[in-house]
Amino acid sequence: MVSPYALIWDGDDYYVVGYSEKRRIIQCFRLDRIFHTPEILSEEAVPAPKDFSIDAYSKSVFRMYDTDRPVEVELLCRNYIMNAVIDHFGTDVEVEERDEEHFSVRVRVCTSPTFYRWVFGWGGDMRILGPESVFEEYKGMARKVLE
Repeated sequence: MVSPYALIWDGDDYYVVGYSEKRRIIQCFRLDRIFHTPEILSEEAVPAPKDFSIDAYSKSVFRMYDTDRPVEVELLCRNYIMNAVIDHFGTDVEVEERDEEHFSVRVRVCTSPTFYRWVFGWGGDMRILGPESVFEEYKGMARKVLE
C-alpha cells in the first residue's frame, strides 16, 4: 500500500513517489512495473511530512533508485563537470573552489549502484572524497567488477 505524493518523469519513465506502508519510508515506484490496477481505498492517505520536498527528493536519487536514507557526499570534480552537477542537483549546492582545475561539491544522494555508475562515468574526473563509508562502498564495487 502506498500513499502517493507526486508523479515524476525521469529518463523515459513515470514514477509515483509516496509513503510505503510495507517499508515505512518514502520511496518511488515505476508506473509501468505496477502489475495490477491500484485499488483506491476509502482510508486517509499517510500525509507527506511537513519538511518533505519533492524537488530535494528527486535530486537525491539517480534514475529513481533510492535507498532508505540519502547521505551527504563530498565530490571532487574537474571544472568542466560543473554543468552536469548543476543539471542534476540545481544551483543550491555547496561548492568550493579547490584549485584552477577542480572544485568540490557537497550533495545529498542515495548511494545506489546507479549513483556510483554516474561517478565512474566521469573516468576519474569526479572522485568521492567522503564520507569514508561511501568511498569504501564505491571501491568495493570497483574491486568486484575487476574480479
